[in-house]
Amino acid sequence: NSTLTPADKNSIEMETAEILSGPGGAFIYHFTTTDEYKRFYIDLYEYHSGELYTKKRVMELGFDGIGSPENGAIFIVPDNEAFTVKLIFVADGYRIQTEAPILEAVDDREYYGRGASEITEKTQVRYNEEQALLALIYDNDTMSTVSVDSIIKGQTKLFAENDYMYFFAFEFRK
Repeated sequence: NSTLTPADKNSIEMETAEILSGPGGAFIYHFTTTDEYKRFYIDLYEYHSGELYTKKRVMELGFDGIGSPENGAIFIVPDNEAFTVKLIFVADGYRIQTEAPILEAVDDREYYGRGASEITEKTQVRYNEEQALLALIYDNDTMSTVSVDSIIKGQTKLFAENDYMYFFAFEFRK
């Protein structure tokens, strides 16, 4: 039974990650896989006022011929001072880190309000299918949060009043 589970917000692991990450906080997800997979992806969808602006693959890992890790964790750490998001994959001897910029060329971005919506419970991994993970939301006046599941289903009108949203989706590909 392959699953992805958010870390307990009251755990020592989470409290430590939040201290180390600073005011942007941290998001940690533990995974357990029972099937072999050849690739792991994280895609980033950037929305401006509810409209898709860009989609880019921000993490791609290959396990062809070397065996995929069964257990691990995904860390997503917004750095609201450097205006980047760190993505970290840790599993069975692997430690991969990358960054993605946020709020590029946005005037007065340091004054924007911040919010997040994420998966909140254990989620079944559906191989070869993109699944919702986390949405980081930024707005300079009124902000509305929605479930990450509504985003992956394309219900973007629900968050059109948010100035900027960065939606992260993951996929284990066989």
